Amino acid sequence: MAPERSRLQRLRKLAPSPLPPASPLGFPAPHGHPAFAASFTQLRFWRLDQYSDGTACAIPDALHLQGELQPAALKLALERLVERHEPLRTTYQPGGEDLMQIVAPAQGVDLQVETLRHSAGSEELTARMQQELERPFDLDHGPLMRALLLQCRQGEHVLLLVFHYSVFDGWSRTVLYRELAVLYAAALEGAGSPLPKLPLRYVDFARWQRRSLAPRDRDTLLRHWRMVLNHLPSIILPADHPAQPQLTYRGRSSYFQLAPSLVAGLANLCSSAAVTLSMGLLALVAALLHTHGGQEDIGIGIPVAGRRHPSLESLMGSFVNLLVIRIHLSRAPSFRTLLGRVRSSCLQAYDHQDLPYAILEDALWPRQPPHACVPVVVQLMDLPWRPALQRLAVRRLPSPSQRARHELEFRFRHLPGGSLQVKIIYSTDRFSEQGIDVLFERMKALLGGLLDGPDRGLVVTNA
Repeated sequence: MAPERSRLQRLRKLAPSPLPPASPLGFPAPHGHPAFAASFTQLRFWRLDQYSDGTACAIPDALHLQGELQPAALKLALERLVERHEPLRTTYQPGGEDLMQIVAPAQGVDLQVETLRHSAGSEELTARMQQELERPFDLDHGPLMRALLLQCRQGEHVLLLVFHYSVFDGWSRTVLYRELAVLYAAALEGAGSPLPKLPLRYVDFARWQRRSLAPRDRDTLLRHWRMVLNHLPSIILPADHPAQPQLTYRGRSSYFQLAPSLVAGLANLCSSAAVTLSMGLLALVAALLHTHGGQEDIGIGIPVAGRRHPSLESLMGSFVNLLVIRIHLSRAPSFRTLLGRVRSSCLQAYDHQDLPYAILEDALWPRQPPHACVPVVVQLMDLPWRPALQRLAVRRLPSPSQRARHELEFRFRHLPGGSLQVKIIYSTDRFSEQGIDVLFERMKALLGGLLDGPDRGLVVTNA
């Protein structure tokens, strides 16, 4: 994400404004804790949770730890992390017209420790992780971060952290890994936290966000998005099962790779067309959906970090916003032409990204369930997720399952050697594993053809 952001800043100068400190809004929270109006991102995921069984917004993070782990030091490091970042001890309560976020005092972390009979990679471990992911969150009482330490054998553990999306996002994972390493090392030495004081609190951001969206500014942004998305048709997906009025949000993930030659070819084509690689991947997915179903007007969601101020980069919390990019594929455009259209649509969206998706959803799709508003999402993941703990070998483990907040989500990530990982998260209500395998093979073949003839018109193969 950092290289993408740098390049986009050269395309569009972003001028951050200072964030004023917040103060309690005077809402009487339970037990005398201060309460604040929730951010619009928190509101978005709180609403999504209401449509599900309490598991749709679960974000798992499983770390395999090899070596002589000190559980007491790990527990202390996690407690200091929760004490430092208020969203990790936040719950919610409706309050009049607003959803309120209630920040509880730091009261430690309940680090559950269990012993397994088998090593990491066993079916026993997978089943236990799955069980934890299927445990609903209680947004009224918390906690919205759960910690489970599984001892597989001597010198081998798995730390499973499960967060609710309203208090944690992809950027937060970078903060988590960096600060957990520092705090664990300090705990091993019997020292206090060496981390500097945070520049502001998450509630400061939430208060600023609401104040900065004055009615006139909100109306101007809404007017733009209404004009852009007016009469956007429902997307036609190459699904294996018919659409349902309500998803279960059960999902799975399939992992693939695009070869270095394809990635380099796409990167070179994007560079010649003055677009970023993330825009090129968005255009590729749009072309894939178009050539399959013949749809000429497609809306795809792209997440943006929502941290346009340097002071927000060190905070844990949910800041991510979702932009809807409308892509026109009429008159059989060439891929080069499509890249230009995607670039124009993306830059226009970036210029109007300050409207929270929760407001857009209210205005444009007030009676639709969340999954139906933006069924397809595309994202290039470029954040440096490199977990490390002192005296331990640490690596991330894949999650055994995934909650599908959208019907189809493409996540791309650079791999060593120049290849690109393609993680496709899909709703099992709509897609089968075999169908996703076929979809990726179509994507790979399509990309090869587009690179061979970027100026040839797109051809619908399965309308």
